[in-house]
Amino acid sequence: MCKQTESIYQVYRPSADLAHLVNYYFLYENTTQALAEEFALSDGNPGISFALHQPYALKSADQKYVFASTAFICGAFTKGLYAGNSPVAQKMFGVKFTIDGLYYLLQEPMNGLNLQPVWNAEIVVGNKVSALTEQIREATDSFQRIHLLETFLRKYSRTSEAPDRKFRQAVRLIRQTNGQQHIDEIARKVSVNYKWLERKFMHYTGTSPKEFSRLTRFIHTYFHYKKVGITDLLDVAIANGYYDQTHFIKEFKHFTGYTPTQLQQAPIYDLASIMEPLSKVTN
Repeated sequence: MCKQTESIYQVYRPSADLAHLVNYYFLYENTTQALAEEFALSDGNPGISFALHQPYALKSADQKYVFASTAFICGAFTKGLYAGNSPVAQKMFGVKFTIDGLYYLLQEPMNGLNLQPVWNAEIVVGNKVSALTEQIREATDSFQRIHLLETFLRKYSRTSEAPDRKFRQAVRLIRQTNGQQHIDEIARKVSVNYKWLERKFMHYTGTSPKEFSRLTRFIHTYFHYKKVGITDLLDVAIANGYYDQTHFIKEFKHFTGYTPTQLQQAPIYDLASIMEPLSKVTN
């Protein structure tokens, strides 16, 4: 059945000069052998993860894409990810960027990043990330890894470029309203039109404002569902702006690959208890 895994998740804040690019660094460790898949939702923010033991085997909620790499990038993908069974305990270090932080590292538009839920880091960042990956895997603690990663970010990112204020304001409004406010209203509040907002979202994230809002609403609804349980699906759906229970179940399957009942019964470790507090600190 779907349950919580025995795991350790530690979060570290970035240096002040990188705070507009980085939300936090993290160390995740599954302290037991993973005899079931692990499930995690996207929070809409991009990140780079480094497997410290062995490459992760990953697939998206549509079950069509399988991926294994020592260092991989997740963009603003709109579905959950499953990590495959592992015969040994897993350990992973990584960085969660601000909503547009990866853009400032790549220094190019993010259009196309959403064509896949996960990318080999070398394909997206280039060969320069290979040496970083080896250094991070050889480091003895998280503080050494953070130093290596921050040195890399300062060298290759446009750290002096000021973030787009209106774009970030739109992102904050979408998150503050849990994805329930119409995008045209978000655009009006930011004093832009929808086309401008759509171009900015595609430029900085690789996804549209409507898809980002859709994901934001589902994330909030999913955590609500996890608190109250499967017996109150209709109340959960209506409270979070879905038309009815059927609408919510359809979205649930879109983002997780399962219906609520199927996910509850599946042999899967659900990392929702880790992701919920972190979803509240994203920029």
